[in-house]
Amino acid sequence: MFKLKKEDYYSGYTFRHTWATVAQNECDATLAEVDFGLNHAHKTQLARTYVKIDFTPAWELNEKVVEKIFFTEDKTSANKNEESESNLFRFSAKQLIKGTLYFKGKILASVEDIDFNNIEEVISHLMKNLPDTIPSRSMVLIRIENKDKGQKQDFTKLIR
Repeated sequence: MFKLKKEDYYSGYTFRHTWATVAQNECDATLAEVDFGLNHAHKTQLARTYVKIDFTPAWELNEKVVEKIFFTEDKTSANKNEESESNLFRFSAKQLIKGTLYFKGKILASVEDIDFNNIEEVISHLMKNLPDTIPSRSMVLIRIENKDKGQKQDFTKLIR
């Protein structure tokens, strides 16, 4: 039987604890914001049944935590870049596009050019530069930025 060493064992609670720790210690969240982000019960539970809660602060905090964990090697301060307000992410070959390929917070490849017609072309270009040292069945992260529009969007890709 295969046994994992303690430092290699993860559970759902491991990720919740990590999220909470990064949110408070690295993204300047208060304990109340962390509780809110983790959906912990409050003394005013009855109010929750009557009030439509605005989860925007929790979503914004989650974006900061994801940014910190997956898109930076800096382990001491949060990346303060603001995310694009639009989920609609289209571009043309005339626009300046930057694509960056990440694995465990490290940049593996980057490209900045005006000749891309769509997201798939950028991802395909970046994946050609993927080092052989990345294990199969690993997840890489790709950030594509439209420099002309000031938009960015993140993608994941499973290495086969």
